[in-house]
Amino acid sequence: MKKVLAALALCASGAVMAAGQFDGVYQSTVNPEQFYSIHQNGDTLLLTSYGAMTTDGAIYLGYGGYQFRPPKIYIWEVQTGKLEGSRAIMNGGSMQNACTITYQLDLSAELITATLLSAEQRVGGAVNGIPCQTLTPPGTKVNARRMF
Repeated sequence: MKKVLAALALCASGAVMAAGQFDGVYQSTVNPEQFYSIHQNGDTLLLTSYGAMTTDGAIYLGYGGYQFRPPKIYIWEVQTGKLEGSRAIMNGGSMQNACTITYQLDLSAELITATLLSAEQRVGGAVNGIPCQTLTPPGTKVNARRMF
């Protein structure tokens, strides 16, 4: 029995990764419904963002035979980048992948600041006329404080 427990402990320890210094959950300093989760592996960062978007009542969700028209829907996005010191250049999809955004992410122990560098249409954004640079103009800054 001791050998089995020791083997399980050894296997589990190999699967555990050390947390990066900026790993954590951050909340927007302006919008309390906007959150960011940062995960670091070496010099690679993964940032996921979660937020609420108001609907016009035309969107509905189906649950079995029931329909629900939510006043808001909750969306998420993913960006990746390379960390150099306390700064990373991040990019990935935005607005349901209608746009590709690139931004500079400056990190400290308690605060992250994202400065938008560019926003470009993807094919789906172009087909649907989504004005990426108008909706997310370069130079826009977003701040978020670490929650945990």
